[in-house]
Amino acid sequence: MRPNPADCSAGAWCTVISSASEVVREALRLMDEQDRLRQVKLEELRRQVRRGLDSEPSEPWDAEITKQQARARRTAKAPAG
Repeated sequence: MRPNPADCSAGAWCTVISSASEVVREALRLMDEQDRLRQVKLEELRRQVRRGLDSEPSEPWDAEITKQQARARRTAKAPAG
């Protein structure tokens, strides 16, 4: 027995699947789409890693120096009085 599209909630899409093969076909389509999206994200990550590796050498970072510089800037901006 097929579901009645009128039974769908308001504003929602109601998809009627007529056979198990349609379910399998849709599942395979979704898996393929996810694989393609995953591949695109992986390629972008690889590009970003490569760009980082190809960039200039990094400089040592000291949290205390960074905090002192930020405090000095904040103090310099503070209104007098």
